[in-house]
Amino acid sequence: RAVILTQEELNGRNNASYRYEFYFEDNGYTPRGAVLATQKLLSFNKVDALITVFDFAVNPTAPIARKRKIPSLNFAWGVDKADAEYNFIF
Repeated sequence: RAVILTQEELNGRNNASYRYEFYFEDNGYTPRGAVLATQKLLSFNKVDALITVFDFAVNPTAPIARKRKIPSLNFAWGVDKADAEYNFIF
């Protein structure tokens, strides 16, 4: 809900330079689910960036972000997949 409220606030500004739309997909808490969710988002929507949560989602989705040349912010512990070009760990 917090992300949707932020989206509404960003898009409600009079001088908004961009229109933000956040899409959510459930990854089923599995690496395979993370890949399937990422592929679904990328095939149905114009995705300019990815946000993933948990280490298990970073390893399989980092190469996808790199290949598509879209930034990916990952809320995770491990930093081995962060390349500081397309994949970032927070």
